[in-house]
Amino acid sequence: MAKRVQEIAKKIGFDWKNKMDVFDKIEEELKELKMAIRKRKRREVKEEFGDFLFSVVNLARHIKVNPEEALQEATDKFWFRFQALRRKLRKKGRSVKLKEMDEIWEKIKQ
Repeated sequence: MAKRVQEIAKKIGFDWKNKMDVFDKIEEELKELKMAIRKRKRREVKEEFGDFLFSVVNLARHIKVNPEEALQEATDKFWFRFQALRRKLRKKGRSVKLKEMDEIWEKIKQ
């Protein structure tokens, strides 16, 4: 829906001229999100997170990537790797520290 709304806005010229401007907007929104998190204002955090996501979708549109497909593929990739991590941890049969999990994760990624 975010992509579609942005496409409608583009039709009347309300759009960034280039993708580098979109990166600047994403950085601005990320800073605002960080500030809201620091202030611990739940409603503001949610609003700023939404603005951040909306800006990321805007970048996807500018670089001709379907944001829903990209997110689904990233989720699938994470899930596949996470399942492999769980299998390796079960084989170890003991408590594993986060650092060791990170090391296993990096091996799985390769």
